[in-house]
Amino acid sequence: MNTKKVAISLILAIALISGLSAADDGNVSEDGGILGQNEIAETYDIAETTDIAEPAEPSAPEIQTALPEAAYGDLEGIWILNTDDGQISMVLYQSEDILFGAANSVAPAPWNGVVTGSVLGDTVRIQILTLREGVLVSTLIAGPASDGTIAGSLIQSDSQGRSETGSVMGIMINPDTSGYTPANVPVAAPAVAPVTPTPETPAATPPAQETTADGRRTPVDVTAFRERFAVGAGAPLPF
Repeated sequence: MNTKKVAISLILAIALISGLSAADDGNVSEDGGILGQNEIAETYDIAETTDIAEPAEPSAPEIQTALPEAAYGDLEGIWILNTDDGQISMVLYQSEDILFGAANSVAPAPWNGVVTGSVLGDTVRIQILTLREGVLVSTLIAGPASDGTIAGSLIQSDSQGRSETGSVMGIMINPDTSGYTPANVPVAAPAVAPVTPTPETPAATPPAQETTADGRRTPVDVTAFRERFAVGAGAPLPF
């Protein structure tokens, strides 16, 4: 029994000595020395304070805030349009892509008109409405516009059902619209209805009367009219 206890005590002692030896080996520095208490503490502090780099989040794409360029050119100003039939002066005002203004011509007869239209990119569309000698005339112009010029086609129609086509070439002569002058169109005198003369009614001729030789009227024989009057009371009236 005592031998058994002694053997157990020896085994415990050997195990204890082995554990202490392993602990001492862990505290040995790179140069073979034993780490001090301060060095061990610093080693733990470095390990705790070292941050592990996290992967960066992908950045959001940049949003384009620049506005697109204007989709229409600047056509405001005074223009001269050369057509197959003559020349037209025109003033254009512009509000973004909307065009409006006035136009006139002096040949073959002076007239003034109103202008409406639009522009999209380099394409312009213009309509000129005029009243010429009581006839409503519409002129449509369409074509490209760039660098102060317009080149395109022309279609003209009127309220009498007539129409014709042609070409037009325009150029801006002044960007200042204040210099536009309308044509001097004479004002037509109001039409006067013809007056039909009223025929004169001839005066009635008095009936001829018989007279005596001395100029006196001839006495009338009333007995000749007795059939026209009732004779006696209760007599029927003659018809």
